Amino acid sequence: MNAATHRIVSTLLALVSIFGLLAGAFGIRDALAVKDYMTAGEGDPVAQLTDGISQLKENETAYNDGIVQYKDGLIQLDDGAAQLADGEVQLADGKRQLADGEKQLAQGYRDYAAGQKQLADGQRQIDENTAAYKEGKATLAKIEPIIPYLNKYIAFRDGTIAKLDGFSDAQAWFMSIVRPLMKQLGLFDIPDDVTDLPVYITTMVKDGKAQLKQYEDGLKQLADGKRQLAEGKKQLEDGERQLADGRRQVAQGEKDLAKGYEDYADGEQQLKDGRAQLKLFEDGMVQLADGLNEVLSQKSYAYKNGTVVVSSPADKLGKDFDFYKKTKDGVDIKMLNGESYVDLDQATKTRDVLATYVDDMTGAVTKEIVSRLATSALLILGSLAGLIAAIRGLTKTKGFVPGVIAAVLGLVALIGGIATKFTDRVFLLEDGGATGGLQVAGIVLFTILACLFAAVTYFTRDKTKKVKVEDIEA
Repeated sequence: MNAATHRIVSTLLALVSIFGLLAGAFGIRDALAVKDYMTAGEGDPVAQLTDGISQLKENETAYNDGIVQYKDGLIQLDDGAAQLADGEVQLADGKRQLADGEKQLAQGYRDYAAGQKQLADGQRQIDENTAAYKEGKATLAKIEPIIPYLNKYIAFRDGTIAKLDGFSDAQAWFMSIVRPLMKQLGLFDIPDDVTDLPVYITTMVKDGKAQLKQYEDGLKQLADGKRQLAEGKKQLEDGERQLADGRRQVAQGEKDLAKGYEDYADGEQQLKDGRAQLKLFEDGMVQLADGLNEVLSQKSYAYKNGTVVVSSPADKLGKDFDFYKKTKDGVDIKMLNGESYVDLDQATKTRDVLATYVDDMTGAVTKEIVSRLATSALLILGSLAGLIAAIRGLTKTKGFVPGVIAAVLGLVALIGGIATKFTDRVFLLEDGGATGGLQVAGIVLFTILACLFAAVTYFTRDKTKKVKVEDIEA
């Protein structure tokens, strides 16, 4: 091999070394990017799940008790609303009855006033006719004794009886018997135009009795009116008391209804506050379910040949795993918000599997990232040595030692890469980038050129000269 071959190989080595430097730098960048991507996320998911499950377990009994109280409260609130509605109706009826009572009492007072006026008018008439009544009664008392005589006279005169002993006709009997009796009783005040004295007397007696009866009936009516007026007054007094009671009852009803609405509002607020407390638990359950679904959505990582590096939580738990609490019929139990109720024991199991998954992932990612960084670092170091060797080879027929170092580093990087499956990287970026293909190409090309350069340098060296110390150091 001659110097021309050495220069060609040196040139190729220089180019490949530059490519190796770039590939190694990109390899380190990609490895760190993959590390950041794989470890991205806020906080410790296992610790977060642990805290969430712990808090929910602490409040689970209170939540279930709260549901019972909340449902009872809803029933009581509905009952309260019905009672308030009934109270509104009763109060309205009470107010209507009170208004009717007010009207009736007012009418009663008007009727009472009218009765008083009628009674006063009746009393006035009685007072005005008392003297005439007494006079008429006295007159009738005088006339009463002669009425039988008058009737006897009429019968004798009209032929109803045949005769009276000692008298030839009725007129003689009248003048002899009746007339003196009338004189004795003082009944001489007979109008001059009276032609039939017996008829006049009997008519006067009849009319007098009728007037006396009318007066006496008036007295009775007056007494009845006084009694009725007294009863009416008592009824008015009773009505006043009843209305006063009604007003008090209506006022109390208004107070009770207002208090009922106040209690109802308090009950609504307590239910609202209670529902808010229940919602905190339910929101925690929903967040926990989201977190568990996120855990189960994590994927498994495997090589292209199917060898699993890290098994996902879902694979570890099995395809039939479900973290929701079920009824005996296998139906999801629902919370008040309609969301499914998480079985906290199953959640704990999921958390434990996640912890294993995180540990497995951490170990696998660390192992691959370390191998990536190591191979990229070896490629960079080897490329630096190769670049030095290439420069030495282009300036002088030297560079054997740096060339050997470059070849050794390249071989170490290649062997290490093959051992860590550098052609089948498991952990990539989200878009599937950072596969390490550039680094594989860089390591393979660099190793080949570095070994070729070392071989060419070895066979083109000057065998007559001893290798100087400075050459070895170079």
